[in-house]
Amino acid sequence: MNSSFGARLRSQREKKGVSLADISTQTKIKASLLDALERGDLTYWPRGLFGRAYIRSYAQAIGLDPEPLIPEFLELHPDPPDEFWKPESAESAGISSAIRSAVSAIPGLLRRTDKTDAAPIAPVEPREVIPTETREIPAPPQLTTLATLCTRLQRAEDSRDLVPILGTVAQILDASGLVLWLWDPTAGALKPWLSHGYPPQIVSQLPLVRREDDNAIAAAFRSFDACVVDRGTRDTGAIVVPLIGGNRCVGALALELGSGGERRAFVRDATVIIAMLLVRFVEVVPLATAASA
Repeated sequence: MNSSFGARLRSQREKKGVSLADISTQTKIKASLLDALERGDLTYWPRGLFGRAYIRSYAQAIGLDPEPLIPEFLELHPDPPDEFWKPESAESAGISSAIRSAVSAIPGLLRRTDKTDAAPIAPVEPREVIPTETREIPAPPQLTTLATLCTRLQRAEDSRDLVPILGTVAQILDASGLVLWLWDPTAGALKPWLSHGYPPQIVSQLPLVRREDDNAIAAAFRSFDACVVDRGTRDTGAIVVPLIGGNRCVGALALELGSGGERRAFVRDATVIIAMLLVRFVEVVPLATAASA
């Protein structure tokens, strides 16, 4: 990155007499990230919408108009065009793999039992069947937790009940933050509606997401498919799942994940289930009239 960009920002901050610690407290952005920005090092600066929102918040904190800075920032720190991918293109593990393996084995099992040239089966003398002890097999802890969460979503009466539930979603899926985006037909774009894990000033600076934009949120909305942003060398990755009502897409649920969580099959599958249950709340939001996909 061109160090003059960060140096100009630092010079402006010093003129305003604002410390990095003050900005960090105000914006909730790590002081180490801010320091690296001013040194011209954006190695760990988030990309995409959140990266731009961070720049906007920092600029406002030092008394600058953020909008003229964004094009220069994107030239120095662009998002790779292939940063997101469809889960179907990656190797899955865990529950998803087990289910697919079991289903794919069924035709083979049926063929083996339907063979007409099999040797005749000798008759078996009837014998008394002694029932064995019935034991309940416990569900995996993750599945039990997800079931409880789904029950809470089903019992929620309106969007006001979602705020604490979204916090639980983030905790269960080990997400550092999440944003629920809804389609606004008047603006012709997706707008952030509810969020968890981000300070209000960051969420308020998130730009609108147009259908044709080159990011995972727009891609998920356009394609009706979940999109995954690989962590790569960044601190976090992401999963974006569309909110689908009938044959239309009404929004998207975006999760920011650390420790490679975007690659975990359970996290992806659970996010899809949660997104499906969130669709019914969209109907009560005025700006969320569904958009034709």
